[in-house]
Amino acid sequence: MSVENHRQNISELKEGMALAEYNMLREKAMRNETLIQSDGQGGTVEVSARDLFEKLYGEPAPTF
Repeated sequence: MSVENHRQNISELKEGMALAEYNMLREKAMRNETLIQSDGQGGTVEVSARDLFEKLYGEPAPTF
């Protein structure tokens, strides 16, 4: 596998992961669910999927 093929595969993988995260977060926001995230200090924090979706993507949270 050439270096260019390797870079392309990594790029496609990153795009796929970003799309999967967007879809998961959108679905959870629609259901008004929460997510568990790292607090950066070794602990966890519960956050609203709706708030996080709006913050990350600048879109209104979807509804049914």
